[in-house]
Amino acid sequence: MALRSKSNFRRFKSGSGSGGSGRAFERSVGLVVLAARPSAWQVGDPGLPLDQRPLVVSYIRGRSNVDVANYSKSILDACQGVLYVSDASVQSCMATGVRGTSTSFMLSFAQVAAGSGPEVLEKALFEIVRISSAIYSPL
Repeated sequence: MALRSKSNFRRFKSGSGSGGSGRAFERSVGLVVLAARPSAWQVGDPGLPLDQRPLVVSYIRGRSNVDVANYSKSILDACQGVLYVSDASVQSCMATGVRGTSTSFMLSFAQVAAGSGPEVLEKALFEIVRISSAIYSPL
């Protein structure tokens, strides 16, 4: 599945960018993430205030002609309802990219307790980047 940029959808489609191939991309990513989600993962209760829901950090690595600054939004939107109630729970997102015509991407997420401070979030992000880099082959 090729990385998609939410900003490109908005530019070339009428509406908010959630239609057409953008919606199909988000649905596909959401299904893959749902299948890989650990059973102990807590999505959070939509009835709770944001500061009482679990927090999430993410690492997205891809090879694409899509600008790295643009593809994280479509990935994070695709994970709403699968990993978190809303992407407002995502406290840190690191995206790295390599320009190229072959398209591939890797997603890593970590969950931390509600109310965790910046040092806990940074440590979680560092760990998912370190582990992902050790496990997955270069793009």
